[in-house]
Amino acid sequence: SMLLTVALGQQRPLTAEHKLMHREFSDPTEATVQVARAFAKPMFMALRSAISEMLPADTSAIERNMLTTSVIGQCMHFKFGRQIDELIIPKSEFRKFTMKRLTDHIYRVTLAAIRDYSA
Repeated sequence: SMLLTVALGQQRPLTAEHKLMHREFSDPTEATVQVARAFAKPMFMALRSAISEMLPADTSAIERNMLTTSVIGQCMHFKFGRQIDELIIPKSEFRKFTMKRLTDHIYRVTLAAIRDYSA
């Protein structure tokens, strides 16, 4: 939920700051490397730890990392994919994409994946 809150913190069209973030994600500068180490990595590791607690002990590191990045990817999609989503999903439905619904959805999708790893 915290990651989704951060990702969806602003519900306005992409600003110059967002465009800079896109550019930094595709071609990171040293500043982005420092932010990743100081902010993103601790969040990633906390999320990975929470996911790992629900996985079988023999789940590989790559599977744990992929599940973690899948959660992050979903959160980021609802931030950066918003403009496209608004074009293809009727407004009456898109308005229902509330923070609670998105959080519940990502949680349910992640739990389904974890159950599959556990099967």
